[in-house]
Amino acid sequence: VRTGLFFLGTVLWDVVPRLFDDLRSALERYYGNLPLPRQFLRIGTWTGGDRDGNPFVTAAVTAETLRLKRVLAVSKHLQGIKHMDRELSISEFHTPVSSEMRALLEQDYADPNPHLGYLKTRYPMEPYRLELAALAEQLETTSADKVKERLLGETTAPLPKLKDAAQLTNALDVMSA
Repeated sequence: VRTGLFFLGTVLWDVVPRLFDDLRSALERYYGNLPLPRQFLRIGTWTGGDRDGNPFVTAAVTAETLRLKRVLAVSKHLQGIKHMDRELSISEFHTPVSSEMRALLEQDYADPNPHLGYLKTRYPMEPYRLELAALAEQLETTSADKVKERLLGETTAPLPKLKDAAQLTNALDVMSA
């Protein structure tokens, strides 16, 4: 499992975006306005879930594998969000904010924790920085979620605010519009 995670986190995490960029460039160059597929590659692995008679692969092993994969994905996304947070300090004075972006901010700052409340007062005119900070908080909360225990039926704790990748993608899409 850990060897597979190494390759997912080091090789594939860096190579797949380059493949996507190469595909986008090729489609633009040879086909003009052909739309880029949202997903053109799906990576799967049976590591930690190969229930083909392997006596060492139990429900607990599969749950731990899924937890480790989730931690990797969340930490990689969190690194990217924190990088963008430092880069996107654009003021509303220079770039207008869409109504969707404003709605997203209102939703994410409806009941901010002390840290987000502080950031809201420190950077009141930097909506992208504020939204990225909210996403970072949500990712950190998601990373701390007891996913293994949840999968094994050992907890009924409420799910974190950020429940799936689509929520993160939607927030980033709103920001990029």
